[in-house]
Amino acid sequence: MLGSTNTSVAGLKQAVDDIKTDIRDIRTNITEIFKSLGPAAVTRSSPLTLTDFGHQLSQRLQAVAWAHDLAPTLLDKVQNKQAFQIDEYAEDYVKRYLSADMKDRVALCVYEYGTNRPNVLLVLRVVLRDELIKLTGVEQHQQAG
Repeated sequence: MLGSTNTSVAGLKQAVDDIKTDIRDIRTNITEIFKSLGPAAVTRSSPLTLTDFGHQLSQRLQAVAWAHDLAPTLLDKVQNKQAFQIDEYAEDYVKRYLSADMKDRVALCVYEYGTNRPNVLLVLRVVLRDELIKLTGVEQHQQAG
């Protein structure tokens, strides 16, 4: 009886060690996955703001000049809207109505910076949103927390 108990305890210890090894491997894999995503272009706080990497993309895209020229033509779409609604509009605009030239700039940024298209589109969204909010005079609230 004692021999079978020792074997059971040894087996249990081995199983626990195996689980610990598996957890270490999973942690390593998760870390590698996050590294492969590359840097974020925007913060994940509210409202979204550009990170240093996002500012680099913005400069390469010439996003501020683009938004400055474009926003006045879109004012009628966002008049009397709240900041979050303007953000939603900017997101939709960037997804659906970019010019061929801007689509090429986005593709170039994806290629040159080794990032992904959604990351670059977030930059355009934030820059356009900020310009529209500035022109409408809407107050942009920060999330509590």
